Amino acid sequence: MPENLQLTTWEQWLRTVTNLPARHEPEHRRREERGLPDFGVANVTFTHRSRRRECSGKIMNASTGGLMLRTHDAISDGVDVELQVAFEDEMFYLTGTVAHCTMSVGGYKIGIELKFPASATEAEPADIEQPDSGFHEDPESTEPQPPA
Repeated sequence: MPENLQLTTWEQWLRTVTNLPARHEPEHRRREERGLPDFGVANVTFTHRSRRRECSGKIMNASTGGLMLRTHDAISDGVDVELQVAFEDEMFYLTGTVAHCTMSVGGYKIGIELKFPASATEAEPADIEQPDSGFHEDPESTEPQPPA
């Protein structure tokens, strides 16, 4: 991502995502509500085998801590990504980490746990609590796990 771009803050993202229509799912699925944008696309930039790669995807859902995209390209779990997200007539510049990538009909579903820059009003960036993305690693449990 070009250095002169301002990353979207969690507060800016929160304002937009909380205005999306809620998606109702069983309680055991996710800890936070996810919204369904009417229209949304994301351009994703990442490094694969020491080469910078780009792909694009359709936003399937969004929450305060993450996004689900459908793409034609697989991206491995744990890969850091940069995103240019367009929906609701706005553009967002975000960073995150791939939480999962699942092959599905028509491509791949990629869950991305978002990371946000420190708020300018906070004194210590280390004190900023990142929102819980709802992605947790416990294959034995169907219950949401507390954040680490």
